[in-house]
Amino acid sequence: DASNDHKNAVALKLERLLAVWLLNCFEHSEEPVGFSTFFLPAFVSHDCRPNCMWHYEGDHFVMRARQPIDSGSEITVSYLAEEALLESTVSRRSQLEATKHFLCNCALCSERLDKVRGFVCLSCREGEVLLDLTGPHAVPANAGACQRCGFLPDQCQAKELADQESRVEDLVHEWEI
Repeated sequence: DASNDHKNAVALKLERLLAVWLLNCFEHSEEPVGFSTFFLPAFVSHDCRPNCMWHYEGDHFVMRARQPIDSGSEITVSYLAEEALLESTVSRRSQLEATKHFLCNCALCSERLDKVRGFVCLSCREGEVLLDLTGPHAVPANAGACQRCGFLPDQCQAKELADQESRVEDLVHEWEI
């Protein structure tokens, strides 16, 4: 029936437009939750180490540079909240996959060592140790040894550090709810 075909086509178009809007909108307010879409900012790429930030001034979307940007360089913002940029690569990637439907492959997320999440050195207590979190389990990596004393955790210590961080992230997410 032509009428049903037309209704199905309209429904599919509306569904696609809604998906485009959801994937390109920015949170406008928290209470009540509100979202806005702006034409040009919808084309700005995400990065977990963005060179720009954005905010609202009234109903206006304002973008500001975080650092000098060379002519011809891509302008990037974070699609995540500022505090989420301090979370682990696994957490940031999970949030982006859940909300924006892509796996982040920015320079920060593509590094073997998660430089956002250093652990206090278990030996000197002054330096930091970085773990390789690219696989299913955290593992020590020579490049992540403490720069101060050279300490590198063994596999058991690396697992304990990763487990502690996971528990802290769970608590933080519980507090947000």
